[in-house]
Amino acid sequence: NDIAYPSAQASYDVLANYYNAVPEGLTNDRWIAPDGQLPADAFDKPEGLTGLLPPKPAVWDVRTPEYGMFDRILPFVWETTRGMGHSFAYNRNETDADYLTRDDLVAMLARAACFNGNVLLNVGPRGDTVIPPGQAERLEAAGAWLETAGPSILGTRPVELPEREAGGVPVGATRRDGALYLHVFGVPEAQTLEVSLPEGLGPITSVTQYGGEVTDWSVDAGRLSLTVPAWADTAVQSFKLESGS
Repeated sequence: NDIAYPSAQASYDVLANYYNAVPEGLTNDRWIAPDGQLPADAFDKPEGLTGLLPPKPAVWDVRTPEYGMFDRILPFVWETTRGMGHSFAYNRNETDADYLTRDDLVAMLARAACFNGNVLLNVGPRGDTVIPPGQAERLEAAGAWLETAGPSILGTRPVELPEREAGGVPVGATRRDGALYLHVFGVPEAQTLEVSLPEGLGPITSVTQYGGEVTDWSVDAGRLSLTVPAWADTAVQSFKLESGS
C-alpha cells in the first residue's frame, strides 16, 4: 500500500482481515483516501516536523513522515521514509551533490533513536543492479560509524532530557540495560559540555565517548559536565553513561 492506494473500502477489508489474522501486527498510516483521491493540501505539517506527513486515517499504528523527521519524543512510533537522493528509485539525473552525506545519514539514525522513530532508507540501484558509487560510499561510511557507536542506538529506547540543547547544539538520549546514551548533534562551542540529566538516574560511575576520549567529568545537582580533548565526530558525539544502583 501507499498514499491513496488502494481505495477506501479495499483498505478497510484488508485491514480487518489482517488484524483478525495477526492481532499483534502493525500497520502504517497510508491506508487512506476514499476512492484513491488525495488533494495535495491534505498532507499534515505539525509543529516539530520537517517534510510531509500523510493525513491521519481512522486506523493506524505507525506514522510515516516522508523526507522529514520529528524533533521530539511523541506518544507513538514513527518511521521516516526517504531516498538517498530526491527520488525513491534510481535517477540518472541525480549527482553526488543530491545524495545524503555521511553526516546526514549518521545524524538521521541517531535522531530517530532519540525521538522514538525508525528509518526506512531507499537505495536506488541502476538497471544493472549496481548501487551508484556515490550512494555506496556514503552507506559504507555510515556503516563504519555504526560499527563504533551502534550500541548507543541499536535496541535502545528514547529518553526525555530536561533540555534539548547544550553547548549551542541539539542533544538527545537513549537507554538500554541500565545505561544512558547521550547524543550531541554537531560540534559544541567548547570542549567542555554541560548537559541536564533526566531524573531517576543512580550515581554515575563512568562516562565514555564512542570514538573519542573523555578527560574529565562530574555530576552536580543533576547536571553532567564533561571535557574532551577533541570532539570525535562532525555529525554526532555519542557518550555512554553507566550508573550504580
